[in-house]
Amino acid sequence: SSDLRMGRQLVTAMKTFNAQFVIPADESSVAVLHALIRQAPHFADIIPPEQLQILTSSLGHPDRLDGMLYKSVTQQLARKIGVLAPPGGTVASEVEAVELAGRIGFPLYVKQSFSWAGWGVARCETQAEMLMALEEAMARKPGLVKSLVKRMVDRAWFRSDKGIDLQKGIDGAPAMYCVAAVDGHVAGGFAGFPLRTAGTNGPSTINELGDHPQMAESAALMTQALRATGLIGFDFMIEKDSGDAYLLECNPRPIQTQHLGGLVGVDLCAALKRGLDARAAGQTPHFARPTRSARVALFPQEWAWDPASDALRVIHHDVPWDDPKLLAAMIELTRPRAEEKLREAERRHASKAPAPPEAAAAAEKATPAVAAREDRGLTEARLIMTQAA
Repeated sequence: SSDLRMGRQLVTAMKTFNAQFVIPADESSVAVLHALIRQAPHFADIIPPEQLQILTSSLGHPDRLDGMLYKSVTQQLARKIGVLAPPGGTVASEVEAVELAGRIGFPLYVKQSFSWAGWGVARCETQAEMLMALEEAMARKPGLVKSLVKRMVDRAWFRSDKGIDLQKGIDGAPAMYCVAAVDGHVAGGFAGFPLRTAGTNGPSTINELGDHPQMAESAALMTQALRATGLIGFDFMIEKDSGDAYLLECNPRPIQTQHLGGLVGVDLCAALKRGLDARAAGQTPHFARPTRSARVALFPQEWAWDPASDALRVIHHDVPWDDPKLLAAMIELTRPRAEEKLREAERRHASKAPAPPEAAAAAEKATPAVAAREDRGLTEARLIMTQAA
């Protein structure tokens, strides 16, 4: 069957590469690996003890895995240990939803407990919108990954009694906190704050990285309570009026800024290695925090959104120049939009009417580098595009 084949392929890959640590890259991978750990007795003939031990030591304690994957359990745990979280709760019917919404107020979010990348989440301004979103969420059929994991664990792992979550909307700005953790101890972490997004509800394209004491404390408390291991991201909302950081959810895998800690003095891969060395020595790793702040243009997000953006030349642009195959693959993912945006920028640049001699001279004296920077920016944007040609 497909589940047995997947288990065998995993073991083969671990043996082939002599894997000593496994890092899942998305929620579907996390779900399947968690299922394998939980149902290890069913796979005893497929996953040898050595590989099972590596998986367990890579992902954290089996009885805490729900808290990393299910939004409802994450929120319940946060409230239990005193981490600030939005008002809300889990509901199993329209009656419960109406009663809870009456207590927490609108706007609120209807969230499926197991979801990612915005899937299964609906913002609701009124009770009518909430009831419609609730009906859709409860009627939604499980996807391929969820169905596969259900088969692997005899339909017990994705429990139907978890219901749907309602979460009060927080008026503020999103933020995230990345950590490297071993056995519930944070070895390093830093905060990220989106400064620009691709449209109103699009992904962030420019982030500021640095420290945030409240998010650091909340992430450390959650990591300890979850006895978590690995590269993990926590999502927050910074309330506009108070500046308080509300924990939204846990991402039990690397998030898009996880590899950028070196820019602020916290290399999370190095921190994870220190944490694993400390584990081997029976010690607790030191929690490394940022020593500076930095702004970064994410690739391909900012480049695809605005190839003429000044940010691509002024701040760090996270282009994987040292990995041509990865660069080519990332370009292909966004090529249609990037080409359209690049042509628009080149047309704007070429159609600029010549200024009168006096105005041109004044502009050149005032901002001598602007035109040259724009030329360089478009040249670099076109150069990036050619990497996958």
